[in-house]
Amino acid sequence: MLYLVASLLVVPLLSALFCMLTRKPSFVEKIGAAGSLVTLAAGISVAYFVSSGGTITGLDGYIFIDNLSMLMVVLITSIGAGAVFFSLSYIREDVERGHLGAERIRWYYGFLHVFIFAMLLSVITGNLGMFWVAMELTTLASALLVSFYRNRASLEAAWKYVIICSAGIGLALFGTILTYYSSVGVVIADGGTLDWSALMREASRLNPATMRLAFIFVLIGFGTKAGLVPMHTWLPDAHSQAPAPVSGLLSGVLLSCAVYGIIRYNALVTGVIGKTYPGTLLIVFGLISIITASLFILMQKDYKRLLAYSSIEHIGIVIFALGLGSKLALYGAVFHLINHAISKSTLFFIAGRINYIFRSKQIGRVRGLIDVSPVTGTFFIIGILAIAGSPPFGLFASEIIILSGGFTSGKHVVSLIALMPIITAFGGLTYYLSRMSFGPRTRQPVLQSHYRLPIAIFAIGMGVMLVVGLYVPAWLHALLNNITQSLGGV
Repeated sequence: MLYLVASLLVVPLLSALFCMLTRKPSFVEKIGAAGSLVTLAAGISVAYFVSSGGTITGLDGYIFIDNLSMLMVVLITSIGAGAVFFSLSYIREDVERGHLGAERIRWYYGFLHVFIFAMLLSVITGNLGMFWVAMELTTLASALLVSFYRNRASLEAAWKYVIICSAGIGLALFGTILTYYSSVGVVIADGGTLDWSALMREASRLNPATMRLAFIFVLIGFGTKAGLVPMHTWLPDAHSQAPAPVSGLLSGVLLSCAVYGIIRYNALVTGVIGKTYPGTLLIVFGLISIITASLFILMQKDYKRLLAYSSIEHIGIVIFALGLGSKLALYGAVFHLINHAISKSTLFFIAGRINYIFRSKQIGRVRGLIDVSPVTGTFFIIGILAIAGSPPFGLFASEIIILSGGFTSGKHVVSLIALMPIITAFGGLTYYLSRMSFGPRTRQPVLQSHYRLPIAIFAIGMGVMLVVGLYVPAWLHALLNNITQSLGGV
């Protein structure tokens, strides 16, 4: 089985290498698409093995794939494949419009596959030190994509992203070192370890004071990468300036990878000192993020920045749910992470199509979308309603589960506090939806030259959101229950 795990890492790296060495754009596109499909097939195969009851371990704990890791692998490989296939039309259109030179296509697909590799590495390793390395690598790889257009705004966004996230990752490194120090002489007689499984087995023997401090640094550090307020300032700029397929990956899966790290550390620290201390910190950071994002949603003029602040809100909801700590809330947190990853990545792809049609990211310049492009407009309406938390979509279901988990566990006040900005964000998103989708045209739209493939991607993403909002399949329910139990939900 380890050969399948190896293929998850080797295939994206080889795809990146071959893309960078190939100069003919059509060959680069074929290599990129084929590599993403092979990676997706490997991810599905790994998921099948793990779901059949087998956790994959190897290399002295450096490889560890349980149900949570498997879920992340499926999200990364599926959304990654969607981003690559959407790029086939999106980047081609950028070249036709003169925004990119044809010779730069190979670098785009090369960097994209390195980015996918780094995210996969972060979720299949069972070593917290290697997780830190992978998260830093995601910063470097994605920064090259954020700055890909090489204009002033994109370069500024990329530098801001690198500086802020590197500072955050530096704090996470200190938290990782403290975690290692806490394990010295406990897990291993003559040393320490960063093997997550070993740490979990001996959690009750780790130094409580050291782990309290470690969790603060880890939460701030990886919280920066997840876009938690007040460490979020890089996120709207990076999401707005990156190519739309990259924005979808940033919001859909990169933020989820950072949250994945927080989930792991929360389970560990809970095993050391109980859930009250980490739960309180998570609730505070979650609420601050939800409230701040909901207010900024009301003030946006750029629809990609609007979607970015929506991501901050939803990541805040996940962190808030982790802090609640009940089984129902943890179930909802993981379910929400899935729903957000699929819906937001798809919606960023749709935003890329809107930008092509209207040649603008300004909300005020997009009018009559449903009249100009009925298909894109319909999917945009569905997408905004989905991320706003409207029934019958998946995010509505997961929000109800999370809030129910809060109320049933006796945390009525914080649950009510969370509910208010969620309603505010819903109002703001639906307001902008009506402004952009209806009304008279503001400018002559551009005819779409590469249309069929993006629409198929939109349909798959929004279709999944509708299905899981109406009905949670038995296999998904069982998976979420297993993950919740492994995280200590009670």
